[in-house]
Amino acid sequence: PTLCDQVTLEALRQGPYRLPAPMVPYADHRFDTPSGKYRFLTRFDLPERMTNSTTPLQLLSISPPEWLCSEMTPADQQSLAVIRIHPDNALALGISENDEVFVENDLGQVRATAHLDGDQRRDTLVFPRGKWLESGSGVNLLTRDLVSEVGCGTPYYETRVRLRKS
Repeated sequence: PTLCDQVTLEALRQGPYRLPAPMVPYADHRFDTPSGKYRFLTRFDLPERMTNSTTPLQLLSISPPEWLCSEMTPADQQSLAVIRIHPDNALALGISENDEVFVENDLGQVRATAHLDGDQRRDTLVFPRGKWLESGSGVNLLTRDLVSEVGCGTPYYETRVRLRKS
């Protein structure tokens, strides 16, 4: 079991809960390896849910650098989220700059406005955080209700999607 498995619903209902982990991991410079030293990964297999060919794009949900977390005002909710995709992806799907699109997977779909960005990876769709569900662009509709494989957090970086023109 991981540290994440130690949190119970009962503990959360009682108030704030701190995982029983050190504030500074490995401060003693001892790692849980046979040598006690850090070992770099030599292989990384994607979880099966991340290799589905019907959802070819990796969802990257980020906060712009000028934001503090993902705080948006009600006025910011009046427009759809602007996603960034590589122009080659857009061309293959008949999508042009500023087209309204659907970002979807087996969990749901949300609407967004396309921005073509040649600096983006071809296997990635960048979707900003912070839109509420009522805006039609709530990215949380696309993420599974589970804990991330790394870090005990929201699985924003373990979500695959597809894109289609609205």
